[in-house]
Amino acid sequence: MSAARRRIAAAVHHPRAPWILATVFAAAGVVDVLRDRHLHDEGRLTHLFARMTWEHPLELFFLQKSRPPISALYAPFAAAGPLAFGVAHVVVAAIAIVLLAGIARAFDHRWPNLAALVLAASPLYFASAAAGVSNSDGVAVAILGAWLWFARDRPFLGAVVLGLVPWIRAELAPLPLALLLVCPAAQRRGVIPGLLAFPILYALLGMLVHGDALWWAHYPPSLPEPMADHPLWARQDPRIGAAALSATLLALSPAWLFAIPLPTAPSERGIPRAQWAWLAFAAFEIGVLLAMPRWRAFNFDLSPRYLLGVVPAFALFVSSRTAALAPGPGLRTWIVEHAALLGAAALALHVALGGVDPAALAATAILATAIAIGRAGFGAAAGVAVAALLCAGPWGFADGTGLSTERTSPELQEIRARLDEDPRLHHRPIFTNAPLLSAVLPAEPFGPVHYIVQADQLHEIVTLTNPAWGQRAAVLESLGRGFYGIPAFADTFTPEGIPADAVLVLVDDPRLGLVMPSEAWDPILRVHTASATLRILERRTDPRAAPQSASGATP
Repeated sequence: MSAARRRIAAAVHHPRAPWILATVFAAAGVVDVLRDRHLHDEGRLTHLFARMTWEHPLELFFLQKSRPPISALYAPFAAAGPLAFGVAHVVVAAIAIVLLAGIARAFDHRWPNLAALVLAASPLYFASAAAGVSNSDGVAVAILGAWLWFARDRPFLGAVVLGLVPWIRAELAPLPLALLLVCPAAQRRGVIPGLLAFPILYALLGMLVHGDALWWAHYPPSLPEPMADHPLWARQDPRIGAAALSATLLALSPAWLFAIPLPTAPSERGIPRAQWAWLAFAAFEIGVLLAMPRWRAFNFDLSPRYLLGVVPAFALFVSSRTAALAPGPGLRTWIVEHAALLGAAALALHVALGGVDPAALAATAILATAIAIGRAGFGAAAGVAVAALLCAGPWGFADGTGLSTERTSPELQEIRARLDEDPRLHHRPIFTNAPLLSAVLPAEPFGPVHYIVQADQLHEIVTLTNPAWGQRAAVLESLGRGFYGIPAFADTFTPEGIPADAVLVLVDDPRLGLVMPSEAWDPILRVHTASATLRILERRTDPRAAPQSASGATP
């Protein structure tokens, strides 16, 4: 074996390699948090629930909406501020990378560290970790449970951890059941009580706290259906196009094309039943979550992050599949075909999304160069090609994550520019329906940012909290300390309730008419700035001027 091959073999097998990979992942994630590259309202919500859990632990732990396991985990970090929470969130995701390599090793994969690399290089996993959304937490906890079960041979303890998963991410709930179905009968005597441990204990303790035997059904983790007459659902298209689906798949992993038939050598290593169950769960996950928006169930839409649970199963699949690679001309041909297809897919994707991402083109160029150098044989260049493909993922294929601040909240830059250009808007209270504005707008020279709480958000709070023992009051009190800024609830956000010098910064949102009815707000508003997606409004000083509709249309 050449020196290059020995180095590659060591990298994909050495037990310390995943720790190095996790360290690089964590460092890049912390930089991302500092740059607010993946600032997202759902991530701020995860921080909010954790902070509220620190303030009111009993009321929030028995609020299923708060995702109690991770809110309890992050509570002390969230109390220290968004930055501490963001760092802790990235570290939790990084640890799961190491654990997945341990699972691959327990499954007798020849190259177990490749599974860790595929997970770490998932653009969506990296973005979810940096954004603070709970999807990466659900994946990390599921991996921890599987690691305890399979790598540490602690099926009961692993099942206990997997029993937490439905209260972190509901879409991952079928995974523990899939693993249960294929586990040996002797293990089931420990696995079944483990899976039921948290649900039963949580339900019983909640019954005492709520004073209601069916509290878990009366106050579920999520609304079973949207609020009646919710205008946002009327706009939503439950269909997914080819470009969007391609973007989502590449955001999950740029290694999908490893599924292309490739030359393999005979191998005595079989795929464990647990890994097949995990892969079956992933296929089920994709099918159900792409269909769920058509059913209008549990507020699921086509956000790519809901599919993140597929990535560990795919990472294990890649790790086990590539272990049987057969060196030779067939392999080199396969690598060339793989690179060509990936390059074409990346180029088509970014053109379809409105431009060509230089990072994606650079990744393709690195691949082509590495393959050209390595055509003489399967050596260092092939390893460099695969590594370049995967490591470029978080930057080259990030457009499909749905978590990029630049793409999901482009109005933030425009708002900042509009407020900067007019000193008359400085040091004045700002009322906005943009949930991320308070996170990006500095205290100087701007005034305090008040977030207009939407009708569906208030409806969810009221529906999912119990007023009988003070839970709802505690939740509202804690929200009053900060909810995407200073919250402006319906009882205070009225034309008479806002200061005379208030500035209203409103982004396009069909829900706005529910809290700003035109007949109440039109007479007092005048336009300062307006664009296709943004309006900055002030109180009218001239009663003869034509009013501006609060819903965005001029009467």
